[in-house]
Amino acid sequence: MNAPSAEQAYLFRHALLREAAYELQPPTQRAALHAICLQLLSTLAQARPELAGAMALELADHAHAASLPGSEHAANRDDLAKAEALWLSIAADYAHQKADYRGAAATWRRLLACPNLDDARRSDTLLHLATTELGLGNAATAESVATIALDLGKHRGDDSTQGAALNLVARAQEAQGRSEQALQSHLPAVAALRRAASGPLPLALAGLASCLRQLGRNSEGWPCIEEAVELIAGQATSKDQGPVLAVRAQFLADEGKNDTAVVAYEALIAKLDARGARAASAMARANMGFALSALGRLDQAHAVGLAALQDARAVGALHAQTVVLNQLGGVALERKRLEEALSWFQQCLQTARESDYRAYLTTALNNNALTLDHLGRLPEAEALQRQALELARQSGNRRAEGSSLANLASTLLDQDKLAEAEDCVRQSIAIQIEINNPRYHASALTTLCRLQARRGDLDSACASLRQAAELFQQSGDTANATSTLADLNKLQGTMP
Repeated sequence: MNAPSAEQAYLFRHALLREAAYELQPPTQRAALHAICLQLLSTLAQARPELAGAMALELADHAHAASLPGSEHAANRDDLAKAEALWLSIAADYAHQKADYRGAAATWRRLLACPNLDDARRSDTLLHLATTELGLGNAATAESVATIALDLGKHRGDDSTQGAALNLVARAQEAQGRSEQALQSHLPAVAALRRAASGPLPLALAGLASCLRQLGRNSEGWPCIEEAVELIAGQATSKDQGPVLAVRAQFLADEGKNDTAVVAYEALIAKLDARGARAASAMARANMGFALSALGRLDQAHAVGLAALQDARAVGALHAQTVVLNQLGGVALERKRLEEALSWFQQCLQTARESDYRAYLTTALNNNALTLDHLGRLPEAEALQRQALELARQSGNRRAEGSSLANLASTLLDQDKLAEAEDCVRQSIAIQIEINNPRYHASALTTLCRLQARRGDLDSACASLRQAAELFQQSGDTANATSTLADLNKLQGTMP
């Protein structure tokens, strides 16, 4: 056979000409060519493992095409189906490692459609898909997929699958603002994984701790996160390390140990970046930004937030984008750049509504309202605060309920609705004491101080500010502690 001329070779590179030549081949001949390609490329992938991930989707396509009806390879169809499933699994893992979460989700779904997939493989695939959907911010979808995996685990009597599935169900419920319901899923998840003596027990413990934290029960959450940290201590390559260490850093920040939290986040981000986990890294950077803001390091917090937003948007992770946008809005608010803060918070609210991340919708509503209050747009602020309070109460999120009440009190006070403002702020203070949240307790006290000063009770107002400054200091929020002491000195200077 003569080699093609240069002109023929050039023409064949045209996509339409190649497609026409392909379609002219009889189905059996096409299938045979795909089988040859599968064999040759599989050999290459096995010899060069570093290329396997990048080649996996193409190999899965060849395996699928080689097994189509009418193929002379019909007798090998089961083997080809197994090959397709194997390469799809490798392709999905590779896409996830490269932070292509949409691609990973699509590939996991394609794997679920493969024939002859046994229950164990189907359960594992469903768990991977639910994890990916949750990372993309599709919490309702993740809950539905994880529930199917849970049913399969129950049918097989597999505690490990049941525990992993319940943990994902709980995380999805929490993301949708159903914190109390999530707790009732977290508890059996941990119990099932303890029985199994395998599976993601550290991840489940961290999830339980995080849920308890959202419910304002930090003292119950600490033992869970400490056990999780102990379990991962000897697992240098464990994928559970990132989420576990992230929750631990949040607990540290809640206790005012912001310097320690920043160091913990820096170590965590280094681990996540080494793994190419861009969505998780973006979340960690955003949370580190909150700790930096509490330390008054606003320029650094802003830079960290911008880097996190770039990563979160690159991988399409709405969940991470929501948190990062909120963090950037907080920095702008601290800098008194109100229009900039409102822009970030409005974007945050939009992404929270686009995704299934209802747990953060309350925060987004509150922060938009707070900024509108500062801008003097009080009726708009009050309307959003009432929405936030209703959502917080529906979800059983005591932290969010307490902050929503304090914010609403401030706006009511600005509108001279003193009686309702006092009722709201005292409810908020009671919740902050109940859940032991000194920073938000301090913030509520500053609102109570304004109310007391408005009524002419300056002694009580000074006492509230003094206590607020102490609580800000206790929580590690040095910036607000300093400004509160300055307000106290100013107020004392007006007294006879």
